[in-house]
Amino acid sequence: MVACQTAHALVGTGNELFLAVVIKLVTCHMPVGILHHQQQPTFAAATAPAGGESASDAGAASADADSAPARGKAIAQAKGCLGCHSVDGSRIIGPSWKGLYGGRTELADGSAARVDDDYLRRSIAEPNAQIVKGYPPLMPPSELTEDETEALLAYLRSLGGGDGKH
Repeated sequence: MVACQTAHALVGTGNELFLAVVIKLVTCHMPVGILHHQQQPTFAAATAPAGGESASDAGAASADADSAPARGKAIAQAKGCLGCHSVDGSRIIGPSWKGLYGGRTELADGSAARVDDDYLRRSIAEPNAQIVKGYPPLMPPSELTEDETEALLAYLRSLGGGDGKH
């Protein structure tokens, strides 16, 4: 373990965004020099509302309350999921979510899995249980409620899928 310093947060509303320096000493479990940026708070965490309201509650309030995919998108943004998973097909730290649902994905152990609700639920709760080939096992276990998980799954389904391997 090593102590790391985090030092960034975008703050502001509307067209008045600016960078505020936030220094916080955190305990880091990553080897020195490897992806320390993942230990930094997300934009949502740094700007979360006070008063006990969770980041996902704040995100869901700003989304269309009747749309599960919109709530799922807000949750993905609030929880920092989109820091590692793209929705446009680009490759970043984790697999892209674009076109993922309903397809098959090759796993690091050489097997393949159908990307359905069961696979995604397990990947969210136990991210190291089935590692996608070509990606590092860096995703932390999620602490989503059942409602948040359902909304996130609806968002993933809305991004299309079933068009091949990922």
